[in-house]
Amino acid sequence: MNRLTPECTRIIDVATLFGPSRGPCGQTDRAIARALETHGSFVARGAWPGIDRQASRLCAFFRMASDSKELCAVSRFRAENRNIYRGYYPMTENESWSRRESFDVGPEPPMTSPDVPGAESFREPNIWPGDEPWRGWCKATLAMLNDLRDVGVTLLAAVSRGLGLDEDVMVAPARGRNATLRLLHGNVSGTGEASGVITSCHVDTGVLSIIWQDSIGGLQMQGPDGRWRDVPVVADGLSVHCGDLMEVPSDRRLRATPHQVLGGQDAERCSMGIFIEPDFESVVAPPSGEPVSYARHLVNQFPERFQQPGT
Repeated sequence: MNRLTPECTRIIDVATLFGPSRGPCGQTDRAIARALETHGSFVARGAWPGIDRQASRLCAFFRMASDSKELCAVSRFRAENRNIYRGYYPMTENESWSRRESFDVGPEPPMTSPDVPGAESFREPNIWPGDEPWRGWCKATLAMLNDLRDVGVTLLAAVSRGLGLDEDVMVAPARGRNATLRLLHGNVSGTGEASGVITSCHVDTGVLSIIWQDSIGGLQMQGPDGRWRDVPVVADGLSVHCGDLMEVPSDRRLRATPHQVLGGQDAERCSMGIFIEPDFESVVAPPSGEPVSYARHLVNQFPERFQQPGT
């Protein structure tokens, strides 16, 4: 675990992909592809002016009373609730890899899923708080998911062009409407090495991940060279990295990016991530193993999360 690193992930201005005259830009495409291939991540600047303010406002959820938040909790933490996938995950003392609370939202209407044991939860609706943190919060959260997903698909197309690969093949896993938007909040302690870990090293399941972090920072990415790099806090910046389903479509030039979140000061930290995912019925090619539906891939990866209570 590195608390300080001498190097940061690259910052790439992607405004040409999103402005009024948006379209492919060879220089930007190549810079994005090179950053993901060599560092496993980059920070996109210019994709969404104003996202700092909008994301911060969505994190008002965590300032709600504990009782109000827990009404949205998944059944693992609130037995009377039936939702096991979407909803609120409280901060707990016995989590070995993460010290944070989070709130997960999926597309509306809910996605469908194939008849895979354990995949019933993929069809469950979002669980919204009875009283919004502010008027229009639920609608704004859902709009953030949809709009940020579009950003991810645009960046994914740029990756394929930059790598010189078939854009249809690279973007195909993200052509549907599936994604998870996750709001996160953690208490950061700057005292002691172990107390500074908010989220331990892990990789994401899915296609592409986009992370917004507040001014506290702390996000780190590990490149294919094994080196950890700090993700700099950039005004209206979005950190972009690869999920496990990028490996096969990219001819194994891109791999899932290990990442972690560290503390370093006594503060509260908020962040937001969107995970661009295939639709649950879509057939995907995991890094190892035979092609399966995305629903089956998720259940295989996290059997304990998608097992129904009492089974």
